[in-house]
Amino acid sequence: MFQYIRDFPVTIGLALATLLVFFLPNAEAACEFHTGVKFLSQWFQVMTCHMAHWSADHLMWDLVMFVLMGAICEKHNRGLYSVVLVASAVFIPLMVVQLDPGIDSYRGLSGVDTALFGMAMWYLIGNAIEDRNWWGVGLFSLLFMGMFAKIGFEYLSGSTLFAEGDNFIAVPTAHLVGAVLGCIGGFVDTVRWSSRGALWRRWVAGGG
Repeated sequence: MFQYIRDFPVTIGLALATLLVFFLPNAEAACEFHTGVKFLSQWFQVMTCHMAHWSADHLMWDLVMFVLMGAICEKHNRGLYSVVLVASAVFIPLMVVQLDPGIDSYRGLSGVDTALFGMAMWYLIGNAIEDRNWWGVGLFSLLFMGMFAKIGFEYLSGSTLFAEGDNFIAVPTAHLVGAVLGCIGGFVDTVRWSSRGALWRRWVAGGG
């Protein structure tokens, strides 16, 4: 257990904080983001609304995905992973306010999860290409495209694909914003390290 804490301190710390918010009385209501209130006056809720959930089922789906994708991203680049976390935490509620005026309040890690999923797919596809694992390239590419198919389904149907509940609805804007941010982070990091690898291989081949 201590090994996992040392390897993934950000992911495990945020996962435990999310569980704490769920079990503490009135904590989720205090963390909930309200779209009808001025954005800047809710700086606390902007950062914490992602840790609040509408039901145990909602929490389970979000938290499992967060831990799995977060571990992949944190292992590859903890610094950029943290940047993507903060960026998605801020921009997701901001864009929900701008693009989904019918939403009264926002809770959940699903938008952040989508950011981490998009980021992780870039890493996994990049690693599979480097290893010439074409089955892996195909599988992760399908999962990557499936992320956008899921978002499209939510826009068209107005319903969620996984978590269910009578007291919340799908917010595809949050997932789309998260996907864009995560893909930007994963793309930039993959290209940066690929370029370094190519330069290193040319340096070795040329003897410096």
